[in-house]
Amino acid sequence: MTKYIVWWFVAVFGFGVALTPGITLFLLNEPSPVSSSKLDVLTPEVAPGQDFKMHVSSEITKKCKGTIWRSIIDSAGVQTNYKPVPRPDDPDFSVSLTVPLGAAPGPATYQSRIEWECNYVQELWPRVVLLRRALFTITPLAKQVPDLTKQGAYTFPSEPTAVAQGIIQ
Repeated sequence: MTKYIVWWFVAVFGFGVALTPGITLFLLNEPSPVSSSKLDVLTPEVAPGQDFKMHVSSEITKKCKGTIWRSIIDSAGVQTNYKPVPRPDDPDFSVSLTVPLGAAPGPATYQSRIEWECNYVQELWPRVVLLRRALFTITPLAKQVPDLTKQGAYTFPSEPTAVAQGIIQ
């Protein structure tokens, strides 16, 4: 009798061990909850300190919890990472990120990735999906020098001063 119980235990345990990788792979390989997405850059040219804005349209095939990791890479190759945010439930949403003041002028790239959690296994190991990159240009930061000659902020003397006449050295 104990011989049959041992064989039964070995069979059940072996069957469970054999099925575990298959079930895990099935849960990890679940199709993406978004079938397509479109990025529209609203501000193709942005100065440092200003907001880069774009609109995202997507087709959601399954409701899942997702976290978006976003970054901007400037023309010098410096990557600025932003705080991760939960993916909105709305399939159409806007993105707005402030370009860092030290960003190098020239072509820049917005890139993002989503970590999806559609089942219990993906809560431990989220499914990572890289999204399309959006290209834009970081313009040089314009130096703003106030015009001191306006509105009487500073007036030039009509007569030469004592320093200009060489009296005071």
